[in-house]
Amino acid sequence: MKKRELRSGYTTGACAAAAAKAAAQLLAVAYHATPLPTPPGRVSISFPDGSRADFTIHASGYRRPDKTAFAAVIKDAGDDPDVTNGAEIVAEAIITRKYLPSALVIKGGKGVGTVTKPGLAIAVGEPAINPVPRKMIADAISEAFSGTPFRSSDLAVEITILVTNGELLAKKTLNEDSALSAACPSSVQPGLCALFHPRHGPRLSLHPWMSPRPWDKPK
Repeated sequence: MKKRELRSGYTTGACAAAAAKAAAQLLAVAYHATPLPTPPGRVSISFPDGSRADFTIHASGYRRPDKTAFAAVIKDAGDDPDVTNGAEIVAEAIITRKYLPSALVIKGGKGVGTVTKPGLAIAVGEPAINPVPRKMIADAISEAFSGTPFRSSDLAVEITILVTNGELLAKKTLNEDSALSAACPSSVQPGLCALFHPRHGPRLSLHPWMSPRPWDKPK
């Protein structure tokens, strides 16, 4: 019997970057008072190795009362038995006065956990979004605002990442005993999902996105 090849997918971090780019695209045109375009159906984001991938945008829009753009991606983890497979990864974007040196502020919303113990690449108290996904999000936001008159000297873009029903998903993970708060299905990781066979374990030879990854190490 011919064995079926396992299908790779994308991590929460990649989905978050795609959702953030779509939300930022809507925010850019809304902020500059241009007519809102048709909500983006697909967006392209870059990966640390220079490759790119397209993501389907599940939902998006702009809330005028609180001047917030939002977009969502449904995570497809491929054949990896990931508890967040099929989860809705949401990004909300607003423009605010710059109060930090950076022109981009990344926050964790409902369903994204908080680092509670030292020893991770992220400081205690920060949302559990790893350094590489943060850079992927930053690159996606930069692409979204490219060519617009956005003034990063005195304004900032604030991105909030959320996972719909993340608290329920967290109960199926080990995060209650880890360095993450329980309201987190998983820390937001970069790139492609590592394929893991339920009986035979990880398939280490499938692609270069599996740990240990040199770009995962803090500088």
